Amino acid sequence: MTTETLAEHLRANPIAGDILYNYFCGNKSLIHADYLIDDSVRNIKPFKGHGLLFTNPYNKKAETELARVNSWEEVATNLL
Repeated sequence: MTTETLAEHLRANPIAGDILYNYFCGNKSLIHADYLIDDSVRNIKPFKGHGLLFTNPYNKKAETELARVNSWEEVATNLL
């Protein structure tokens, strides 16, 4: 998903200080942000901020304490 698509779904406003990135990084602990939305528990675990696990067919059975989201509307609800 592109930054433009995320901004559309989340109604983000870069002028108001909302910053969205489509960031590819093997080591998520290097990302300094408040939130990380990812579909891999393994990617979110080392992240120091608040992780949201985006549900996909291959992670539905993963047992985790992470907050799950099933849609971009749920992401918006969790961030607001």
